[in-house]
Amino acid sequence: MALLSLLILACAGSTPEPVTPQMPAVEATVKPTPEQPVAVEPAVEELGPVNLTSPVGDVVKGESIRIAGSAQVFEGHLQIRLTRDGERITDATVVTAAAPERGEFELVVPVTPGPLTLEIFTRSAKDGSEVPLIKRELTAEAAQN
Repeated sequence: MALLSLLILACAGSTPEPVTPQMPAVEATVKPTPEQPVAVEPAVEELGPVNLTSPVGDVVKGESIRIAGSAQVFEGHLQIRLTRDGERITDATVVTAAAPERGEFELVVPVTPGPLTLEIFTRSAKDGSEVPLIKRELTAEAAQN
């Protein structure tokens, strides 16, 4: 106990000084050479306003087409239009998360065999006009048993 009292009295009048660890400065430089170029990969995959995950390819088999993906668009409203020879098969509005968030969308539309045009767009915040994002020509084929 006497030793503890002696330590407390010894420390009471002193102010501890901050201890700063000293680390040697290290400088690293990577110099590319023609034989070994330096490749820089993006830290995050950059997606456009719409990332379409379905349909994959230009041919759709079966009695319906699944249109799916993710989007980051004004007010979270995405327009999907499917036409054949200029005639609308569907003209749908799907709601995803509002920007800056990214949201998922999915729409299943019955189709018959033949050529199709898929258009995905949003509306302008300025004047409400269509802002095209994706336009793909597709072919619907009957499912084979």
